[in-house]
Amino acid sequence: MTRYISSREHNTGDDTDPVTFASFPAATQTHENNLEYQTRATAHLVLWDGAFDQTLGLAYSSNVGANLGPSGSYPNSGERIKIDWQGNIALGDGERLVLGAEHARDAMQVPVSAGYDTDAGYAELQSNFGGSFFNTLALRYDSNSRFGDKLTWRIAPAYLIAATGTKFKASIGTGFKAPSLEDLYQSFPAFFFFANPNLKPETSTGYDIGIEQAL
Repeated sequence: MTRYISSREHNTGDDTDPVTFASFPAATQTHENNLEYQTRATAHLVLWDGAFDQTLGLAYSSNVGANLGPSGSYPNSGERIKIDWQGNIALGDGERLVLGAEHARDAMQVPVSAGYDTDAGYAELQSNFGGSFFNTLALRYDSNSRFGDKLTWRIAPAYLIAATGTKFKASIGTGFKAPSLEDLYQSFPAFFFFANPNLKPETSTGYDIGIEQAL
């Protein structure tokens, strides 16, 4: 898969009165030019009479852009390289184990030269007990060269009453997201967006409970 995108955008940003701080449309439009390239290749292999299904992927993307607004010109460029592997293993009736690993390199050349590497591994057990009770147990470990290591998890059970088409389901899990290089270094003053190199990763804990009813 390969994708090439060339785009131009004209939009009206906000200007601010330095005395009253009132916001109003800028007299001069902002021009944004972007050139993007994305490609991904995969290899697929099935072993053990279909019980072990695995995929290896390699992806590359790059972006070159420029933002020209009333407050100045702000060029940017960066790229991402990622290699990933996922294996699906059939353990028996109603049991499947999903294993995966990935490595990604994010880099920025303009406005500053910066980057970080992320290595990750994950495992997920998907269970089906008699077509009525289902459960998913998942673990993921991320190791970021700038922001350190983090283990996250998720549990998602569900119970189906086939006679009425009613499904009770719930989930609980944790999350981790490192700041992007744009968040850290790319400012857009015309839109009141200012980078912060001191940002820390975001972490979260979330849960939900729900009912689905087939009509």
